Amino acid sequence: MSRWLTWRHPWSRVGDLLCVLVLGACVLAAVWPGVFTSLHPLGVHPAQAFLPPQWGHLFGTDESGRDVFTRVIYGTRTSLRIGAVATAIGMSLAVVLGFVSAFAGKVSDFLASRLVEVLFAFPGLVLALLFVALAGPGVWPATIAVGLATAPGYARIIRGQALIAARSGYARQSVLLGQRPAARLWHHLLPNTLWPVLSLVTLGIGQAIVWAAALSYLGVGAVPPAPEWGAMLNAGRTYMDTAWWMTFFPGAAVVVVAAAATALGRSLQQRSRK
Repeated sequence: MSRWLTWRHPWSRVGDLLCVLVLGACVLAAVWPGVFTSLHPLGVHPAQAFLPPQWGHLFGTDESGRDVFTRVIYGTRTSLRIGAVATAIGMSLAVVLGFVSAFAGKVSDFLASRLVEVLFAFPGLVLALLFVALAGPGVWPATIAVGLATAPGYARIIRGQALIAARSGYARQSVLLGQRPAARLWHHLLPNTLWPVLSLVTLGIGQAIVWAAALSYLGVGAVPPAPEWGAMLNAGRTYMDTAWWMTFFPGAAVVVVAAAATALGRSLQQRSRK
């Protein structure tokens, strides 16, 4: 029975490998985009505007004659950076809120829990839009906004994991052995609380990429002519009838990368439960 529970279908392994390859290619494109293209993402060629996908312009060109493939490749850097930084911001705030709620006493637990519930009352994208409306448009305000919007969900999960770790046998034994609170937190509670949550980081990156693209599509994220997928979707929606490739390929990039990150995160989450 245990062998059956731990057995994984070969197609699931192939899916994990494909997700790793997709995300690895994205990291390579973000770090070294010259591997995929030699053109400049902001290079304007009016005489080559609205060229359909063809050899030399695999994804066609936009209204200014810029190569869409090159802009999608360079947009990988912006999207991955937003996803990674926003997830780091959300996780950092969640660790503080979760541990304060779990270990700082009943009053702190009450206040932190009520704060998380108030933030949960707002949909994540609406909360991000509220912050961007106050801070102004741009890549970094959008990144911080997405990080703040994802923090409540992480905080609730981390609080639950922290309470489980605090009531475990090894935590009680460390108290009996006279370990200091800081040492007990660092050596026992943090590792056993955060390790089950690490699989959520991959899920969070995919979610953050989608939300950042949504903010840019609404005109409050990356500012044109920046090569960012959401901004490219916003610029191409006017020409969907005549130049479909301007929206199709950036949208496909968002879907593929977010799906790969989400699928890999789900797989890691299932493995951690086993």
